[in-house]
Amino acid sequence: GEERVVVSFGGGNAPLTMTYCSSFCAQATQGLRDFLGESIRVCVDASEERQLESDGMNLVLGILYLLVTPVLGHSALPGRPGNQNDLVAPVAAAEEMTNLVTHEAMERIYDESEGMAIIRQVLRAGVAAMSESQCRDILAAADATGVRVATEAGDALASPEDGEEVAPLTEPHRSVFALARQHAHRINFNAHAMAGGGGELLTQVVGYGVFPRLAMVNHSCAPNLHYGAPWGSPQGGPVMGVRATRAIQAGEEVFISYVDVYRPLEERRSKLVSEKAFTCHCTRCEAGVGVPGGDEIIDGIILQKNKPSVPLHGPHAPAELRSADLSADGDRKLQAALEVYQGVRQKLREATKLLNESAAAKADQRQYAEGCAQVLRILEAANRQANQVPGLHPYHHLRVKIAQLGASAGHGANDAAASLEHCKVILACYKESGAFSEHALEIGIYAQQLATLCFGMAKQPGINKAWARKLTARGREAM
Repeated sequence: GEERVVVSFGGGNAPLTMTYCSSFCAQATQGLRDFLGESIRVCVDASEERQLESDGMNLVLGILYLLVTPVLGHSALPGRPGNQNDLVAPVAAAEEMTNLVTHEAMERIYDESEGMAIIRQVLRAGVAAMSESQCRDILAAADATGVRVATEAGDALASPEDGEEVAPLTEPHRSVFALARQHAHRINFNAHAMAGGGGELLTQVVGYGVFPRLAMVNHSCAPNLHYGAPWGSPQGGPVMGVRATRAIQAGEEVFISYVDVYRPLEERRSKLVSEKAFTCHCTRCEAGVGVPGGDEIIDGIILQKNKPSVPLHGPHAPAELRSADLSADGDRKLQAALEVYQGVRQKLREATKLLNESAAAKADQRQYAEGCAQVLRILEAANRQANQVPGLHPYHHLRVKIAQLGASAGHGANDAAASLEHCKVILACYKESGAFSEHALEIGIYAQQLATLCFGMAKQPGINKAWARKLTARGREAM
């Protein structure tokens, strides 16, 4: 948000200063600062010494918040006796966090990562700075909220890392550190990006948060909900909203998607296994083809005119492709389709690289516009190749990538007409492939972009009046 609140605390000759994005966040963490002021100071010093980035420090503060909030909810703070109603929602959220799951295999990967090693060092320093009574209060409150502290999982990590000249933690600090590690994994596994703000339909990520009830919603590659931050009330603090993308029957389970659903079956499953440690068995993945957004569409190849398309990858692809048996005696149409796919991918790589290089030189507007114009030419060649027969299905996922790059490059090249055409391609793919429900957020985002382009072009000086009327009508239709 635009609001900034600076808070000084800790007293003494050098009080610690923290900047919050809103008065809501500053007030919600008042109890944390009162209870663990010295530990926060130690964590800040340790993070600066180890050059921990701000996102990592935010995670550390989030972990400390989860450690302390249950304590504040079960006893009055010194100097703040009596009513603790202002902590009801945070305490409820902290208790709901205990129901969120993690996966041991992914925990090990996180624990072994360089970033988590630094965060662990900062946390260990902060826990070591706690008093014994603070530690016992934290553990008692955790027990009261039903949390089992998995000390055996954190024992191996409670000792100093290689090269650290600090004493190993002992009880009760060791158990608090183990609990902090559990909270770190709960946050890592269950956080959601927050995009947009002020009620506008935006895709820019403005922050990350853990919303326990949203985190309980399961995944499907054919979701019936989408989520986003713009619907939260600024007066009520950061709020994540969900909306239905289609009619939902009474008793029907609700789903969100953890991945981009406009990807082939194998890509979606691979990403979920690597990032969420499970294999998706939703109805769309189990069918593979013959369903809205099936692989014969978004990963489809056309081998012959007026013939059904077939998937290029995955279990439903032709046997020759699955066995990689495309020798000279193999199916020439399959070989030609595979070459088209590989050629389009190569052009996409070239266009992406050039667009990034052009964006890096954005200060030189002429150079940036020329680079974007060249990107458009590369993408035009990619489309020509994709349109061959054998070639790619009209709603193939690579066509969406071409169009997304083209919409961006058109903007940089001051070619609104090119951006408009590429937006139309994206919308056609999203709506006609069946991969998205009618009211999916992704369709809304590109419909809004299309409308903005139409209205903008209609107002350009010297434009033909009849064409301006058509653009305005198209923009209203998109809205």
